[in-house]
Amino acid sequence: MSKQEIKTRQTNVSTPDSRGHQVEQTYTVDDSFLPSPNELREYKEINPEIVKLLIDASKKEQEHRHYIDKQKIKAINKDSGSMHTINILGMVFRFLL
Repeated sequence: MSKQEIKTRQTNVSTPDSRGHQVEQTYTVDDSFLPSPNELREYKEINPEIVKLLIDASKKEQEHRHYIDKQKIKAINKDSGSMHTINILGMVFRFLL
């Protein structure tokens, strides 16, 4: 349940010689699987068991993310090990030639 929010703040800046307009935009993404506390209360009024269901789903999502992160780290380590071996072999062959 990714929540996205864009906030815009505008400021007029002026000096004796000139005037300017400053715009600041903030883009926020909340990728938490759980809804806000207010939404949870409203969901609980509809079905009291839905909070437990959402928490269980959130735990499964977190376990999946951790699994994917571990797989990425394994792939990076494997690639780094291969590059290290290739570099060593390259140095040895260069030395022999």
